[in-house]
This record gives sequence, structure tokens and C-alpha cells, in this order.
Amino acid sequence: MATFYIRDVPEPIADLLKEHAAEAGMSLSAYVARELAVVAARPTNAETVNRLKVPGSLPGAVYR
Repeated sequence: MATFYIRDVPEPIADLLKEHAAEAGMSLSAYVARELAVVAARPTNAETVNRLKVPGSLPGAVYR
């Protein structure tokens, strides 16, 4: 498993992340790792555009 060090995180953001982690009953490290996994799983803008170009990729959409 990789280790990340993130610098220059503004204090208000760090405080919010700590709050969210505590509310979830998780360590800050585990919480941030989970959130990074969510972000990494999202398609890129290019992937989304390409998916929209494929007929049938959006149910109910009209393709011209």
C-alpha cells in the first residue's frame, strides 16, 4: 500500500476532514483513504464525454 504526504492543506479543510472522520468513527488516515478511493473511482471528464458519444449509453436519450 502506498503512503501519501499532503502538504499545505488549509487549516479549515484539515479541521473539517478531522470532524468528518470522527463522525464516521474512523481515523483521519482511513477516512482520507476512503475519500480518495471514491474520487479515484469517478470517471474523468474525457471518459464521461466518450461515454456520452456511445449510442444507447444513456437510457431514454435521443441520439441524432
